[in-house]
Amino acid sequence: MAPNSQGAAIDLANGRMSFSSTWSGTRSRGESYDAGISAFQFAPGGTLRTRVIGNVVIGQAGNVGQSRCDRGVVASSGTLDIAILNNTVVGNEEGISMGGRADQNAVLTGVVANNIVARNSQFGIAIERDFNPTITNSHNLVFANDRNSSFPALRRSARLLCS
Repeated sequence: MAPNSQGAAIDLANGRMSFSSTWSGTRSRGESYDAGISAFQFAPGGTLRTRVIGNVVIGQAGNVGQSRCDRGVVASSGTLDIAILNNTVVGNEEGISMGGRADQNAVLTGVVANNIVARNSQFGIAIERDFNPTITNSHNLVFANDRNSSFPALRRSARLLCS
């Protein structure tokens, strides 16, 4: 991707359809993208089911200064069910972020397990407070991030940028 471009190395986005996918064994390295792997469910009535397994994401810098809505896992409407398993997320601006628009009836469910999340300059794993009960966070090795907590509340104002 060209420097200062907006996008992800792997970008999964779904509207009103039912879509299932598995991403495994990829390696994303570099600073010319906003996210290594991004999953975004954006329309009511749509369902995105995806598994992200055994990938490596290194050096993502959020180079164009977009909001959290353009990174990680976001459900702004519809249903997103995701499994993030056995990945290595190291040396990025942000580790694994999950959130969405509960106020628009978005449903975000899934599991984040057995990942190595280290040396990220902002946080390790962040799951927005509204979705803490529907995301299983288990057996992740999270260390040397600016914030290591697995459940810091993402700023509520960031959700308003996702509509």
